[in-house]
Amino acid sequence: HHTLIDGNNCVISRVGPHKIIKLQIKGGQNAEQTLWYDENMERGKMKGNKFPMLDMGANKSNQMSKGKEVMLRDKVYNTDAMVHVKLHDQLDINDAIRNTNPTQRIFLPYMPADTPVEGSLTELCQEDSPIEVVDLWDNTDLTNNLTRYAPENDIVIKSKEYPVKIKTVNKVILTKTPNLSRPVFNRMFGQEFNAVSGRLGSIKELRKFELNVDCEVERIKRVFFKNQAQSLIEKFKTEPIGFDDIEVKRWLTSRPDGMAVSKELEQILEEGFAAHPLNEVKVHTKLESLLKAEPIDMWEKGQVRIIVWQSKGICAMYSHAFIKAKARLKQLLADNVLYTDGFTPAELGNRLRLLSSEDITFFENDLTKQDRQTDHQLINVEFALYKELGVSENLLTSWRRVHHDWRFKGKATSGRLDAMRLTGQATTALGNAIINMLVHSRLLERNLDKLQLCLILGDDNLMMVRGKMDITNLRKDVEEYYNMQCKPNSYDTHGTFCSLLAYKNGETLEMGPDIYRLKHRFEVTNGVSDATNMEVINNRAMSYCMMLGKQKEVIKLVQEKGWPIEPENWYNLQAAIIASACKHDISMSVVESCYMELISYINNPNPITVEFTHWVGN
Repeated sequence: HHTLIDGNNCVISRVGPHKIIKLQIKGGQNAEQTLWYDENMERGKMKGNKFPMLDMGANKSNQMSKGKEVMLRDKVYNTDAMVHVKLHDQLDINDAIRNTNPTQRIFLPYMPADTPVEGSLTELCQEDSPIEVVDLWDNTDLTNNLTRYAPENDIVIKSKEYPVKIKTVNKVILTKTPNLSRPVFNRMFGQEFNAVSGRLGSIKELRKFELNVDCEVERIKRVFFKNQAQSLIEKFKTEPIGFDDIEVKRWLTSRPDGMAVSKELEQILEEGFAAHPLNEVKVHTKLESLLKAEPIDMWEKGQVRIIVWQSKGICAMYSHAFIKAKARLKQLLADNVLYTDGFTPAELGNRLRLLSSEDITFFENDLTKQDRQTDHQLINVEFALYKELGVSENLLTSWRRVHHDWRFKGKATSGRLDAMRLTGQATTALGNAIINMLVHSRLLERNLDKLQLCLILGDDNLMMVRGKMDITNLRKDVEEYYNMQCKPNSYDTHGTFCSLLAYKNGETLEMGPDIYRLKHRFEVTNGVSDATNMEVINNRAMSYCMMLGKQKEVIKLVQEKGWPIEPENWYNLQAAIIASACKHDISMSVVESCYMELISYINNPNPITVEFTHWVGN
């Protein structure tokens, strides 16, 4: 529609001539503002520095003036031609500031979405970095961080470390300001001490009841084992698992560093356990990047993780036995309990597709700091279950020494602790899985008729149930019986297991990648290898392509690069995008944008080296 304004300030439009009048209000300014009215509204009285439109043909006697305040009785007509009227005036600075934010105005223009937006949504939904994240990555001088934290428990940590020099370290990222992923500074002064203090010296005593080992083992059998499990257990006991030199040799030959470990084992056998105690472990800080649900906003809040590991020679003596015990445990599990050790993501997806999605609820129960909260009573149940699996008494008696009064030594720290689960033991994975089942046995016993599938791997778990779980007294039982703290969560749309997403896909369930997390995880390298080396970059990219699967963008990229991989078609991309959006409470378009950004990162990696400076110890 065309709009003309003549010299007498009359607007000529399709609704006839109208006049723009300026309302003079006592105490008001003369700033000019355009208004857009709904034509169905009747305005009896208006105040403010506005530009209403008067019907020039209306009875002017209806316009009454009282002092400087104008009362308008006429109907103020709406015309979409007014949207083209542009009025300019020299506003003072206060008016300019007041009128900058359109949401502060009384009336806003109405713009119907008649024309669909064309083009890629990924161009419209790219994530911006909050100012806190920008500040974080701009702050590369960490020389003011010389803090050491005391342990919460009454323990002694010996440290011989003191700051000696300022060092520059490089961290490689693939975008200017990663929003969620954070590198760790494992060589910064005090990091090993703080990790030992925070992760090993901060045990919470929550237990109120002593465990009856036999009752707990029987409950595990009722809940997690198949009906004919007892006959298999009796058979296992007739074929005990003990020390076996042939199995030790087979285990050594399966390792890339088998020759070095065999020499270490030979030295242990020659010098004995007096020189190489079973309960002696080493500590070192882990070089990695972390992606937490609540990422840190200050580098000083970061805490490195530690690996507490035994001599590989000692592991060589025992690992084969617990590998056999793990295989026997898998034979005993019921059909709706899956110990996922050795499964690929595609195989997990195939298993979930056997389930109907009708009335399914995903239940997660993350155990807080399971490793350090594992006390001797839990370990007693674990060892009792090893006996049920046929592990010999002699082997278990010697192995139990590992958990008593163990000594640790790192680059700069040392001390003595007791019980707990250590990250580098021969029983780390299997023991954690058994404790995981033990802690959830009371919960599942009440909900066994609802359980469709339970996934377990180490300290991670995911349960798919029909209907809702009865979680009465769950936190109380977990604390008072098992010395743990838990975070139960139930979702209708998705569940998380080992950073993968389980979700509904039509009439069945499915497992797929968390695309939003993958993109943010890719943005920060772990720093273990030279991230600027193209071979390292390509190996990392191929790994992510395999996780993304046989999508058209991935296949095109793999063919262009000539990579020797064949991604599988193991999940439905659209269903995975919906699940990722539900998990992170974002829109699907944001997840789609993350998917395309990840493809772009893989196709055209642009490593950015960020230099940080911090103190290092002697």
